[in-house]
Amino acid sequence: IADMQRVHLEAKDTKRKLAQVLRASGADADLSCRILRFGMHLYYRKASLSVEDSVMNLLSRALACELTICQRSQYIVEHALFGRMRCRFPEVFASMCSAFDTHIFADADNVFRAGTISECLYITVRGSFSLNTPMKHWGHLQQRFVRCGMGKFKMRVGSLEGTVTTKFKCLSWLCEASLYVTSVHKSELRTLSFADAFTLTGADLVACIEKSPSCVTFMYHYASEFIKHLHSGLDEDCDLEIVPPDLSHSVCAKLFTDDEDDQADGHEDLDSPISNADLLEALVDEVMSDARTSAC
Repeated sequence: IADMQRVHLEAKDTKRKLAQVLRASGADADLSCRILRFGMHLYYRKASLSVEDSVMNLLSRALACELTICQRSQYIVEHALFGRMRCRFPEVFASMCSAFDTHIFADADNVFRAGTISECLYITVRGSFSLNTPMKHWGHLQQRFVRCGMGKFKMRVGSLEGTVTTKFKCLSWLCEASLYVTSVHKSELRTLSFADAFTLTGADLVACIEKSPSCVTFMYHYASEFIKHLHSGLDEDCDLEIVPPDLSHSVCAKLFTDDEDDQADGHEDLDSPISNADLLEALVDEVMSDARTSAC
């Protein structure tokens, strides 16, 4: 009870200081209201999603890592790739959980805009989102859903001024292709409410896997097959923002058997064909090279 009262008092103090800044800035009532609402939301969400540095400093690195896994793995393992990675390479998966960045958005925020460079994988965790896709790219997106299935996506679709608006509020993954190839957004993603998302860049992915030759091999085959499936039957100008979860499941099912996952104990295979350091570097460069360009 004392902790709850302390948090409440700190929140009131933060709100008071924010209100003082808004008055000094001459912000109108509407803007002040929106800023205060989001400020308080952000304060409480950060308190629930993260642990204060003073507390984290009391934990060993291993315990802090386990805490991060406990907080984030429930969202990350829903993706077939990371679910397999947890079974086969637990140490890499642990570092991967820590590599994801947390973003908290206000309503009507732009998460990304069409025409900008796609730099990371997005995992939408909480809140409602709206993906606005030009009509000329929507046909390709429909083909992909017909071929792969809608999976866990529960969407409402409407057309407006040559743009297809896809609304969703479930756990979903966007722009995964940006982890493997240079890409450009063809759609715009906006929030419809306060929302949370995790992001992972290609550079962070490389940093997590580069010390594990077996995991680099794993990622190399997955990324190659993923991009191959993504462009199968589609032209090069297709929109790749939304990829149904079934696609990743299909790629993993084709490349890796359940028996391999059951036998995996997280130890490196000393007989890995890429244990040579030079070949390892070449594979990392090939998978994550910016030389290849794709539409995301």
